[in-house]
Amino acid sequence: MECAANNGHFNCVRWLHENSAGKVTYSAMDNAASFGDLECVKFLHQNRTKGSSCEAMDRAATCGHFDVLVWLNENRTERFTPGVGTLSDVIENTGQQEIFEWLYNHQELDSEDFQQIIELSVCIGTNDIFKFLHSQNREYDGKDFIEHATKNSDLVMGNSSMKME
Repeated sequence: MECAANNGHFNCVRWLHENSAGKVTYSAMDNAASFGDLECVKFLHQNRTKGSSCEAMDRAATCGHFDVLVWLNENRTERFTPGVGTLSDVIENTGQQEIFEWLYNHQELDSEDFQQIIELSVCIGTNDIFKFLHSQNREYDGKDFIEHATKNSDLVMGNSSMKME
């Protein structure tokens, strides 16, 4: 069942559920979330006793499946892995601002994590994510890095000024 869920074969997942008493782990839902198969995620949620792990939300986010991410948050108790890791993966894998902002707004980042994530957004060249982070008016001690990185790039700081130490 995990393999079928991982490859987006919802009909196979349903058939296996109805015709097999085989062992199913949380990986089935994690895999369905990774594939972005919301219908399969909902089915597994309603019909299987094994839940998911934080990997379900992490994978939904890093693979660009915002609808699955939000549904899992609203219907499951497992959460995403907080901190720089998942945010970095979103920047590197999808660059989807909507997902990035949602994850950012559902956690607290300390100054060091914020610095890592804003520098990564500059290095990767995700202008919209950089502008979003810049608009958060957080203190940041990377003035030289930002000035150097934005000097000859398409990244722009916008109209507001970032607080620099």
